[in-house]
Amino acid sequence: NLLAYLEESVDRSKLRELLQYSKKLSRFEQKALNIRDAIEEVLEQDEDLAAMYLTQKINGDTRAITDHDEVELMMETYLKQVEEIVNHVESVSSHVRTTEDVVNIILDSQRNSLLLLEIRLTILTVGLSTGTFLSGLFGMNLVNTLEASPTAFYFVSGVAFTSIVTLSVIGLRAMRKVLRKIN
Repeated sequence: NLLAYLEESVDRSKLRELLQYSKKLSRFEQKALNIRDAIEEVLEQDEDLAAMYLTQKINGDTRAITDHDEVELMMETYLKQVEEIVNHVESVSSHVRTTEDVVNIILDSQRNSLLLLEIRLTILTVGLSTGTFLSGLFGMNLVNTLEASPTAFYFVSGVAFTSIVTLSVIGLRAMRKVLRKIN
């Protein structure tokens, strides 16, 4: 029942939107990861942290390389915020991937239903063509030998119809047995 409900709720425009959002989310996630990596790299370099005191740098004041506590605290705060953003984006990406998986399951189910329909039609076509073949093969000979009597026509038609029904029923039962083994 859940799968049937989900099949009804899948819409092509929604799938396109999901694909676009997925691509945008992936780009945003990559940018957030790059920012996080850049902040971590800056935090590892004492020279870079000390050089961030721009007012003192403009005034010509020098600052010790190890004297960068305020900037380091500020950068660590930014790092925590960026890590929260990255975690949130990863969570949303996980939800998008789960949604994509559900959509793929639905599409697989629909594809399987179409394949079953195609198999059923093929079985019925084989039965029909066999009946047609038999009536064509034996009908002309029987009609010629019995000089076109109506009973010959009915006999050939009965054989053809019986072969159509028999082959179709046998094929559909065999398919049902295979489906039961699969399920």
